[in-house]
Amino acid sequence: MREQWRMLGIDPDQAEEANEDAAEPDTSDWDDMEMLPGLENAWLCFLGTLNQWRVITNMAGAFYEGIDASALLATMDMLSIEQELRPELFWQVQFLEGEARAWRNK
Repeated sequence: MREQWRMLGIDPDQAEEANEDAAEPDTSDWDDMEMLPGLENAWLCFLGTLNQWRVITNMAGAFYEGIDASALLATMDMLSIEQELRPELFWQVQFLEGEARAWRNK
């Protein structure tokens, strides 16, 4: 795989590091989190797609762009989220994604 990364002009060490970061997020500061009532489904969908982020790599490094929308839809299906709840839930997950993007791209 390292040779394929090189052929694409991507530093294999950076690609492997990004993969390791995605596989094992640092959850040491998650103890002090609070959640507003009614956001449980958004949180479950967000956690269900934590490893489904699109990652862009270029000469500057790797960048977490956001959650793959098809993975979010599949997660909603697996959690049996009702159709009428999905539009609002989508925007709630988008908010969580925006906050997480800054954290993941530190």
